[in-house]
Amino acid sequence: MGSMFPDGKPPGEDFINSWYPILIAVVIGVVYAIRQYMRGAQCQSTVSLKDKIAFVTGGNGGIGFATCADFAERGAKVIMGVRCMEKGQEALSLLKTRFPKADVDVMEIDMASFESIREVVKQIETKYERLNILVNNAGIMCHPEGKSKDGFELHLAVNYLGPYLLTRLLMPLLRKNPGSRVVNVTAHAYRIAEVNTDDLNFESRSYTPGEAYSQSKLAILLDTLVLSKQIPSSEVCINAIQPGVVNTGAQRHMPFKQNSFLRISLSPIVWFLMKAPKDGAQSIIQAAVAEEEKDVTGKLYGECTFETIEATALNEELSQKFTTKAAEMTGCSDFTNLE
Repeated sequence: MGSMFPDGKPPGEDFINSWYPILIAVVIGVVYAIRQYMRGAQCQSTVSLKDKIAFVTGGNGGIGFATCADFAERGAKVIMGVRCMEKGQEALSLLKTRFPKADVDVMEIDMASFESIREVVKQIETKYERLNILVNNAGIMCHPEGKSKDGFELHLAVNYLGPYLLTRLLMPLLRKNPGSRVVNVTAHAYRIAEVNTDDLNFESRSYTPGEAYSQSKLAILLDTLVLSKQIPSSEVCINAIQPGVVNTGAQRHMPFKQNSFLRISLSPIVWFLMKAPKDGAQSIIQAAVAEEEKDVTGKLYGECTFETIEATALNEELSQKFTTKAAEMTGCSDFTNLE
């Protein structure tokens, strides 16, 4: 009896018997392995945050939202700081959908406005008797030239002066709970910062978004180290993290996000090479909750472990200049005497 197939073989038999399936499997495996590697390290801590109060700025999107979600899942009372209340309510609804029992309070705060920062601090002081975790996450990246409501270059205001002021105003609440933690978000761009402490506001030098961004990220790392030396780790641990390259809305001013064709064309590459917000938040979570980090202060985290801090950020003279400038600009003393 003859075969029902013209060549005596069922369709696809040659393919099945060839090396192609193995090759395809290997390629898929390699792609998966690389993608998993690009996700970065994951925080392994399972510690509960029940009865803890955490304030996260920039909490309605990106790694800020991912951080709020993690804290809420761990049982914390989360204060989600947002610049736009409408977006904040949308984020709250999404969070409640995922975690119906989440205890979240949305507060409006504009990190480019000292008045707004002082107002939200008053709200927190009125509503809460203590604060256990502060995450200074809100930030901008490569933003077009502009000034804050107080007249300062936007990167400097949002990424440095705002957190500088907020942290100091909330320090009394943080110090009420031994073991409280402050986490500042910096970036590897701090390594290439070109700083002119006599012109932090770019008034007498040409403005470039990248230079303004890197300067602000160096500044917040410097401030992390300054405060960590002023306050005992037994009271408040103050650390910085760099999240890696994360695909978030903070990149909306980057060229590849501005051009629709490039944005669509490069989306597979962006997905493959960049971290998702949840992955980018892991070092924040590690620094904020891990039990083994309870006495750690003045460190820089990356991939959920300590990174070597480059010499630029260890310059004591530069730190003092930034601190003096920030105190003048914000009208908030550095209060080295925290008694």
